[in-house]
Amino acid sequence: MKKTVSIALLFLTVGAAALFAESAELLPAGLFRFRIAPIFNFANGGFDEDGKYHEYEKGGGATKVYGTGFALEYGVLNWLSLALQWTPGWVAWSDVDQDLGNDSTVNANGVSDLFAGVAVQIVGQTAPVKSELFRFTVAPGIKIPFPGADALDQFENWKNNEAVTAANPDKHSLGLGGRAYFDYVPGILNKHLVLNLYSEFIGYPVKSKVKDYSVAPILSQASFYTTPAGQTALGGFYYAETGQGPIDSGTGAPTADFLAWAAGYVYNRLPKEVADWDVSFGYDLTFEFEVSVSGIPLDKNQKLLFAAGLPFNYSYSPGNTIGDLDAEEESSFSIKPYASLFLTNLPLPIQLQLGYNIPVAGVNSSASHVFVLQAKFFFKF
Repeated sequence: MKKTVSIALLFLTVGAAALFAESAELLPAGLFRFRIAPIFNFANGGFDEDGKYHEYEKGGGATKVYGTGFALEYGVLNWLSLALQWTPGWVAWSDVDQDLGNDSTVNANGVSDLFAGVAVQIVGQTAPVKSELFRFTVAPGIKIPFPGADALDQFENWKNNEAVTAANPDKHSLGLGGRAYFDYVPGILNKHLVLNLYSEFIGYPVKSKVKDYSVAPILSQASFYTTPAGQTALGGFYYAETGQGPIDSGTGAPTADFLAWAAGYVYNRLPKEVADWDVSFGYDLTFEFEVSVSGIPLDKNQKLLFAAGLPFNYSYSPGNTIGDLDAEEESSFSIKPYASLFLTNLPLPIQLQLGYNIPVAGVNSSASHVFVLQAKFFFKF
């Protein structure tokens, strides 16, 4: 029977939905929007299976992550846009305060997967179904997996007391799904006020392998076999394979042959076995409600526009099934206030936006605080 010992490692959860969620309003035809978004994420605690918050103890998984996300969008028609979104993009630096039992340091460096989608506005001012009061947009899309850290290579790093990339910024598995946006423009504050509902569903139909997912399950298994229960299990494996007892009948201590066999199993055979386990990711589901104001002029020539919003975000996943280990449901609830300034009179109009993700509640999830600075550039050819 497979058994695991929990290792508190943060798996970065600042996905494209969290970073680039927008309203149902699309870009005008012929207009490009390019975004660059530096992200700083830190978590000093997390929510357990009962939803209780706990501070991480020293060596228990406190995490700091710096990444940079990118996106490119194009308005094909006034009601049809194309988008490529890569976020958190490239995680260039991270630090995970995780004790792995030796001198290895831990990080979550790497790249995220790429989301490609098509946004179609069905209801709106310029949509096929005309409305001044409502906007409704759907955006089917695909998550294109990028390669992650090789788990067996990272296990070798751990054996050599070198830096270990123990958490990936994304799942690195094919994802299929889409997003839906619904806006209500009540006509208050000169139509600057917008109420927005947003949802995203991404399913992962293809199983992955631990080798391409994370070294954490391998380290968990290796850790288990250093415990008394694990040593007893190894003794049973040794007897079944060799026909010899693991204990010297005279001294009552483990035999030299058994200790050599056990070391070979834990450090050579076990990692390859665990690396070949299947990983099923299930799906990711997100709901968000936002109250926002946008396009508020700060000068008489309307060259400087102000916007702000207060999104309430709920995310859920049934958890990852690794081998025959049961998945644990994961959820989080957060508030994500932001504000922006749009400089419209520049040769290359730019909108600068600062946002902050505030963790409020969750189950089996880290309490991640996230600062995001977006620079959005608008241009035509």
